[in-house]
Amino acid sequence: FNFGFLNRGIYDGWPSGHMATITSIASSMIHYYPEQVWIKYVGGASMAYTLLLISAEHEAQFHWFSDGVAGGLMGWVIGRTVGKNMRESINKHESTSIEPI
Repeated sequence: FNFGFLNRGIYDGWPSGHMATITSIASSMIHYYPEQVWIKYVGGASMAYTLLLISAEHEAQFHWFSDGVAGGLMGWVIGRTVGKNMRESINKHESTSIEPI
């Protein structure tokens, strides 16, 4: 293993920050709007496309496949936590109403 993080620091690091960002956004939207099926398809496609791009064999490639998987797992957990907690906090406040006196 020749980890990029040990060679050039955060530029070739583990895990992939791009994959973590895309996955956390998709995961938070999927968990905030669980009834919207199209968000699951768009989110899944964007995550798969990002994983393909960062780990494909081309001249600009500097991530291993495992970098993308690790970034995806971290992003999924972060997005799931944010999406579910925001959904629960909104649901708790639905029963209250503000009316003028």
